[in-house]
Order: sequence, then structure tokens, then C-alpha cells
Amino acid sequence: MDIITSILTLLALGAMALKFFWAPIFGALVQCWWILYIMHIKEYGLFVSTIPLLMIYLSSIPKWWRER
Repeated sequence: MDIITSILTLLALGAMALKFFWAPIFGALVQCWWILYIMHIKEYGLFVSTIPLLMIYLSSIPKWWRER
């Protein structure tokens, strides 16, 4: 499951790099999936990277939709 989640994260980053308007939403959803996965495997140290990425994606959504 971690390989699939990692691939989704890379796809989200690639979509952000290509400036797809839906990329921040997809990225935020992937980070939510990470949060569920982290809680399932009880590896809470992964929150250190997941929470900031989620905040970046969420703050990017309004900006990207305005520029669309």
C-alpha cells in the first residue's frame, strides 16, 4: 500500500509542476490518504512531512482557481 501511496504523491507533484488546475485538490486528497495510512500503520513520525504538505496543497487551491 505504501508504494501506491508514494506513486500517488509523485503524480500529485508532477501535476503541480505541469500546473493542472486540479493538482492541489488531488494533492490534498493524497495527503489525506497518507494520514489514514499513517494512522493504520502507527508510524506517527510520518506526520512531520504529511501535515505541511497538506497545508501547502490546501493553501494553493484558492490561488490556482483564481489564476484559472
